[in-house]
Amino acid sequence: MVLRLLKLLRDQLLVQLRRVFQSFDKSSTRTVTPSEFEQGLKKLGINVTPEEAARLIQRFDTQGDGQIRYYEFVHMVQEATE
Repeated sequence: MVLRLLKLLRDQLLVQLRRVFQSFDKSSTRTVTPSEFEQGLKKLGINVTPEEAARLIQRFDTQGDGQIRYYEFVHMVQEATE
């Protein structure tokens, strides 16, 4: 019972994270650029400078292309909440 509840909560969180990621991805490329990331955070009420957004992207950008993908975004959120 508890495991089912935890799985349900995890699944709901992933749906919400997907929606947030998609709202950031204005160019519909399945990646988020530092500029898109900065603007998306601002819409959530989180003010960051372009430099801060770029540093966050760089930290979690495992492919080294200056953008983040959904799985990198999820990892970023997981690390921030631990």
